[in-house]
Amino acid sequence: MLEATVAVPVLVKNEVVGLAGIDFTLGALQNLAQINNSFTTLEPIIIANDGVIVSHKDSTRIGSLITENSFNNTGVNVLDSISSGATFSFSTHMTDEDRYYTFAPIYIGNSTTPWSVCVSVPYKEVLVTANKISKVSHVYALIC
Repeated sequence: MLEATVAVPVLVKNEVVGLAGIDFTLGALQNLAQINNSFTTLEPIIIANDGVIVSHKDSTRIGSLITENSFNNTGVNVLDSISSGATFSFSTHMTDEDRYYTFAPIYIGNSTTPWSVCVSVPYKEVLVTANKISKVSHVYALIC
């Protein structure tokens, strides 16, 4: 089981007098990846600063590196972007369906090593609303 530590200095009159911290297993984060939502094909992923997957819908991926996903043709250095706390997105064509990935940093306290939350969704789901608006616009244009 993966584990993390959150620690902060205890300050009194701007002087460090101690350290408060907590160790926790990352099993609780795994529950986030199992959330029931209206996007049945949505895949939330939590990635540590070093690129290790700590929460994934597919529990066999936990502990592996996010770069094992073959993100080589995205034009984005995924590991560098995660470790620097960047927000970024890209599309892939790795499997039978095109997927859209978006990443955002997670900062815990005053940490200088951000983690990242990634949401992956099939591109066809991303385009559903846009396609509906387009169809309505075409009908409206024909009527007017």
